[in-house]
Amino acid sequence: MVVKVLKSSFDMIDTKYEAVARTLGYGRFMTMVKVLLVKSMET
Repeated sequence: MVVKVLKSSFDMIDTKYEAVARTLGYGRFMTMVKVLLVKSMET
C-alpha cells in the first residue's frame, strides 16, 4: 500500500522539478520528499 502511495505521489511531480533534483544528486525518494515539501509549503 505504501509503495502505491509513493509511486502515485512521484508520478505527480513535474518533470522540471525531477530534472533539477536529479542534477543536484537527489535520488527518486529524496526528489519526491523535497518537491512535496516545497509544494505543501506553497499552499
